[in-house]
Amino acid sequence: MALKRVTTKEGEVYFVDDKTGERVKTGMEVRKVSKNEDYDQTKVPDFSDLPEYYQNEFFLFTNTEGYEGKWNWAAFFFSWIWALSKGIMGIPLLLMIIGLILGSFTYGITGILVFVVMGLKGNKIYFDHYMKKFGRE
Repeated sequence: MALKRVTTKEGEVYFVDDKTGERVKTGMEVRKVSKNEDYDQTKVPDFSDLPEYYQNEFFLFTNTEGYEGKWNWAAFFFSWIWALSKGIMGIPLLLMIIGLILGSFTYGITGILVFVVMGLKGNKIYFDHYMKKFGRE
């Protein structure tokens, strides 16, 4: 299910399912996609305290089964610094150590891999941290 975020002139935010054109609003019951099953009804957490980019990503994580997130350029370029800015402590420290120690033995290749992993998985790592932090699991 591909969702498109729409903001009205009044500031109301809602999502539209691209396939059905059905309107889905954060905080309401929405359809949860399953690859081999019919739709399940679920409740959507409110992510209104986050920037729009993360509201969209977190909504997709919550409502689209198998969604792994999209590429995050900030997490790629700033890696552990980006993670620290999001309040994630353990992973950035581990990545920094791996990047520095193994990177010195592999002529920087491991350091580059750390950046790529953060670019690929940064949004998912942040989503998991956010859900644990606010008890929304």
